[in-house]
Amino acid sequence: MRVRSLLSSGVALGLCAASVSTPLVAQAGNDQEGKSTLQETIKRTKTDWVTLKKGHGEKYHVRTDMVNAKSGRAARRESMTFFGQLTDPQIADEMSPARLELIDPIAGPTSAAWRPQEALGVRVFHSTIENMNANSTSYVADGQGNRANLRFAILTGDIADSAQHNEVQMFRETLEGGTVDPFSGDKITTEDQKKCRALGGSLTDAEVADLNNRVANREYTGVQNFKDWPGQIPQRYEGFWDPNIGATGDEYGYGAFPRYPNLMNAAQKKMKSEGLDFPWYITRGNHDSLVQGNVPASYEVAGILSVAGIATGCSKPWPNTAIDIDSAKGLPGDQVFSWLAEPAQLSGVLDSLTVMQPVPPDPDRRYVSKLGFKQMLEGADRGHGFGYVSKQQLKATNQNATYYGFNKGRFRIIMLDTNAEGGGSAGNLDDPQYRWLKDQLDKYSSVEVRNGKLRRDGGKNKLLIISSHHTLETFNNPTPDEAAGVCTDPMEAGCDSDPQNSKPLHFGMTGKQPVKDLLLRYPNVVAYVNGHTHHNAVRAFNRKGGNVPGGFWQVNTASHVDFPQQSRTVEFMDNRDGTLSIFGTILNTAASVKAPKPGTSALKMSDSQMASLSRVLAANDPQFCDTTDGHKRANGTCAHGGPGVAKDRNVELLVKDPRGLWQAKGGKTPARG
Repeated sequence: MRVRSLLSSGVALGLCAASVSTPLVAQAGNDQEGKSTLQETIKRTKTDWVTLKKGHGEKYHVRTDMVNAKSGRAARRESMTFFGQLTDPQIADEMSPARLELIDPIAGPTSAAWRPQEALGVRVFHSTIENMNANSTSYVADGQGNRANLRFAILTGDIADSAQHNEVQMFRETLEGGTVDPFSGDKITTEDQKKCRALGGSLTDAEVADLNNRVANREYTGVQNFKDWPGQIPQRYEGFWDPNIGATGDEYGYGAFPRYPNLMNAAQKKMKSEGLDFPWYITRGNHDSLVQGNVPASYEVAGILSVAGIATGCSKPWPNTAIDIDSAKGLPGDQVFSWLAEPAQLSGVLDSLTVMQPVPPDPDRRYVSKLGFKQMLEGADRGHGFGYVSKQQLKATNQNATYYGFNKGRFRIIMLDTNAEGGGSAGNLDDPQYRWLKDQLDKYSSVEVRNGKLRRDGGKNKLLIISSHHTLETFNNPTPDEAAGVCTDPMEAGCDSDPQNSKPLHFGMTGKQPVKDLLLRYPNVVAYVNGHTHHNAVRAFNRKGGNVPGGFWQVNTASHVDFPQQSRTVEFMDNRDGTLSIFGTILNTAASVKAPKPGTSALKMSDSQMASLSRVLAANDPQFCDTTDGHKRANGTCAHGGPGVAKDRNVELLVKDPRGLWQAKGGKTPARG
């Protein structure tokens, strides 16, 4: 872990000031390491090819949506807990033949099928981890001038991009430290040659020799090498970017993209990760559960090809003119596979001459079940959280439960699994998990609000932090888990492994029993931390009416894959005046703002420079607004995108301290220590 200076300088906070430490100068090539966005931000220039520049730091915005801030709290406050949030790196096997790049150019709901920067995912994730390690001391001093150290991190899902075994392996290796290998592809043996078919028959000896040579040389095979799919009309290539060629045309927004020779092969190099310096606990996202976050792995295209079979096999469907991609515009991501199965499109998918071409296969591209996902994370930090799943829930779900709670000092952290196993990128909570959540809230709360009035019972008391992948607003998926079909094997992916009935489903904001209303019943709930939207956003949820004011804050953080590629630290402070302050501090990756010059061979780039380049590519992604909760303006331009607005980034969130409600009638307020 790197040492940071504890010299401090004042940063204005509106109603009060917090002391903010100043970092030491970072090592060469990592000019953001040790800094937060309190000291320095990164801005996009408004040019055809967007470049990035350093901007002024942003102070903490004091948010009093629920309770007023009281003067003098900086001299009284005490740190209660301090943790990091990592979310949505979407570590991708960009060479997997099951990726849906062929429909990506139409953008909208399918815009996350391919990104120009996706091959650099492990470099970005490592750079994110580096800067969280380097920001392990709080920027906010307590009343005695002391600063807390980061104790743990929560990962709020979409750590993998398509639920593949090798993607899970890559993100675990990056988090735990050691060598990370982003390359995928295996040599084809004589025995495999007959099994490995390109739909038109077994591969020829020449094809096998070519594929095996690519594997031996660790060469990239995919849409970003136009030589791999020759013969298409220019419009098809204009939907993608080949770094060896540069700009392809303005049809889909890649007309200003420069050359970065050898980038795709350089991205396949092994990387050394320093790993995260403190315990981490995880919840799954839709991309950790479903094929590219949308459909179960068991899905079959018209009963002919299974997605799982395509992923591990050696035949890839490429972008082509035989598929009318414009006819899929506006379709939700989970409906694209059904659209591909229509006769007009299916012939284009299966055309062995123009579409299905041989690629190196890899059995490690197999999809991971819920049970398999948990097993891959066994070991440190109680299986990175899954070791906390209760025995009762494990028994009820045939060992498949992935929701759990654990204590950290005065807090109870509750990690939900909000994925719809039946398909769709949005989330829901099945009824068994909803009932478990209600039991957890009741068990760790001695107070509850019913019909606007405070009720007491014998529950234990903890301050409650809820976490999941989806925001409450994106809890609106009506598809039950049973739609995926029943599993016939505990390790089978893409099916419903839980024997319990998922219905009735519970949504975040709507329906008969929304999760929002459940959380608001319990004053001990102070925060809900999540991801999914790739967008910095903070929202207050207030109890309305009745005699128990207050509520909780939803803290939503941008992704590591799309611009601005940020993470967040979260610290709870006791102001000793009946309020708590939640400080959220945005961190960029450690990589330098200035990326390598266009035309630079990527073979000369360090891992840090590739992470820096990824940030610039993400800033230029023409689908930037589509891949984030971008708030498009009426003229179609992107208003904010992933960064959000300043009041949702570095924040001090005031919330009523529920511990004053814990006292028995006529009793004393609990000690704050």
